[in-house]
Order: sequence, then C-alpha cells, then structure tokens
Amino acid sequence: MKNFSYKAGILNVENVDLDYIASEIDTPFYCYSVKSFEESYRSFSESLKGLDNIICFSVKSNSNIAILKLLTNMGAGCDVVSEGELHRALISGVKPEKIVFSGVGKTERELKLAIQKQIGQINVESVEELKVLNQIAEKNNKIAPIALRINPDVDPKTHEKVSTGRKEDKFGIALTYAQEIYKLAHSMQGINLKGLAIHIGSQITNLGPYEKAFRKIRELTLNLENIGLNVKTIDVGGGIGVNYSSKTNDQIEMTQYAKLLSENFGDLGCKLYLEPGRAISAHSGILVTKVIYIKKGSQKDFIILDSGMNDLMRPALYNSEHEIITVK
Repeated sequence: MKNFSYKAGILNVENVDLDYIASEIDTPFYCYSVKSFEESYRSFSESLKGLDNIICFSVKSNSNIAILKLLTNMGAGCDVVSEGELHRALISGVKPEKIVFSGVGKTERELKLAIQKQIGQINVESVEELKVLNQIAEKNNKIAPIALRINPDVDPKTHEKVSTGRKEDKFGIALTYAQEIYKLAHSMQGINLKGLAIHIGSQITNLGPYEKAFRKIRELTLNLENIGLNVKTIDVGGGIGVNYSSKTNDQIEMTQYAKLLSENFGDLGCKLYLEPGRAISAHSGILVTKVIYIKKGSQKDFIILDSGMNDLMRPALYNSEHEIITVK
C-alpha cells in the first residue's frame, strides 16, 4: 500500500494527514486512495492487452459511488448482484451495456429491471431462472441478453465460505447439463444467448484452479460450436486474491493470468468479461478507528475500539487477518 506512508510520525494517504481527517470527521471511517485505485485498475487493464475484453468491477467489493464513478471514468464496467448495486452502477454513469448482473438469487423484479435498463448481460444460474427470465422478456416484448453460468466442479482450495465452483456449491449450472440447457436457451424467443460464464471462488492465490476451470470451459465452447451453437462471450469471473500482510507474498502474477486466458480463449474469437473486485480495491483503502479503552482481562488484555463487526465483518466471518498499524 505504497500510497499510505508515514510523515513526521503521522500516517498519510497521498500526503494527506490522517490524524487531521480524524479530527474533522471523527472515527470510524474508511479512507480511500484515488491514486491506488487508478494504479490498480490501470495495471489490471494493461496486463490484458491483446485480448478482446471488458473489465466489469465487482461492485460488492466496494459500492462507494465516488469509487464507482472514478473507475467508470477510466473505462470500467460493473458486475452487480442486486437491484441496489445496479442502481449504484447506473448513478455512477456506467453505460448499461457494460453492466453484468450476476448472482444466484435474482428476483423477478430485479430481472425485469435489468431488461428495462438494457444492461449488457445477465448471467443465468439455473434452468428455473432461465424460464422466468424468458417469460418476463416475452411479456414485455423485450429480448434478454444472457450468458449461462457454468459450475465446472473445480475446488479453488480457498475459504469454505467463498468457494463457488464445486459441484456441491449452489452456484451455476452443472457441466453435465450445460449443453442441454444451452440448447434450450438458444430456442427461447425472449433470450439473446451470448455465451458462457464462470466464477469459481474468491481470494485465489495460484493459477491451478483457473487452469482447470478454463480448460473445461474451452472444451465446452468447442463442443457447442461443433453442434452449431455460437459462443460470443466468455465471462471468467473474478476471485484473484491479494496479500493481506506484508509478511507474505502469495499472489497471482497478472501477466501469467493473462497468458492463461490467451492460451485457452485467444483463438476462439470470444469477447472476455472479467469481474475483478478486491484485486483492484483491497490495497486502496483503510479503516481508521480509535482506541477507547484497554480492558484488563484475567488471561489477556483487550483493546476496545469505536468500530465493530458492522464496519469490518471479514475477521469474524472468514477468520481473515488484517494488519493493524497506528496512525500516530
């Protein structure tokens, strides 16, 4: 986090004194570095040069509208998973055709809204959702652009709560049924079938799981093409992990990730959709909080802060580690 550094013993963000900010607006608050967001997005984008792609920032990783506006102005689209996130994306100024609607539990109201706003792609998670979406589109004399999200049965070996690509997970359509349901979608009057989508999990720090998943999607794409069913887009999801501690260096090299994309999809003539979240946002912000008490316990002491689980849920939910440093 090079844009966060100490000057005269005080932590600064882009040369702005955090102690001063805390005195003006009080704690707790999140503080973001515009420069960090710009550098992270630019680095991600430049690694994909030579690939026909669109980067749709995962709004669930940071739904701050100022941040969404910043990334939109740099050319990013948005990956949303709810009506609220869709509205935030549109308020930020992103073009509707650069919005992807993901998520396993989209309601009829949300699907109707996505069609009305003419977003670029709805990633359909089940045959049940597909049928409802087709009915909504036909009823409103619209055509819904979709990709089928496939569950490739790949274990990313990440945290249990963020694994989404195994056959026991609720996400996506089983690879076994993919061809059959792709045919069904192709036959529907209210559906514009664009292609395929996957997302196998989050905080993935090695290329192995991606390699397995991409190989399966490539094979499926070729099989579909062989029976006359066109695949124009492939959404490879997100999930690229980051370091949460300066003591570790376990992270995917983006040039190698881009090479893997090229090897699997570069010759297929498909547009690639990517949905990075934490890979762009995680190193760009901090939570600033204040010590209220040092509470003495019988076995250990506790530092009591003015922030809580409502401000940062990840440690309690995922046993995640976040480095703690002092402002002063």
